[in-house]
Amino acid sequence: MQRDAHSDMSRRWNLAFDETHWELIDMVASGESVVCEFIESGVMNRPWPITNDLVVQPNGKRYEGRATVWFTINAVGLVHTYRYYTDDEFAKTYGAEIAASGAGAVEIPAEVS
Repeated sequence: MQRDAHSDMSRRWNLAFDETHWELIDMVASGESVVCEFIESGVMNRPWPITNDLVVQPNGKRYEGRATVWFTINAVGLVHTYRYYTDDEFAKTYGAEIAASGAGAVEIPAEVS
């Protein structure tokens, strides 16, 4: 994702979500890889314009989930790859609203044992 696209995605998120908060739990760096684990929370109190044509309506519910971000840094110090892993709390809290927006159902993976 290019910088402009990421900025636009973040701007759209901030239009909808109040009290967004990230609490860093752990961070590990090794070579070019960095992994951060955190608790993410927020409340969607206003419409969330995912795209100009796709808007998720708010339900006012708070979500709180655990997430991990894994990224690599290239030789000039810029983020080269970025992976985001999360539990299913966001999908449980907003899945019905996301599906109703036309984005389709949020799929929650089965637990791996």
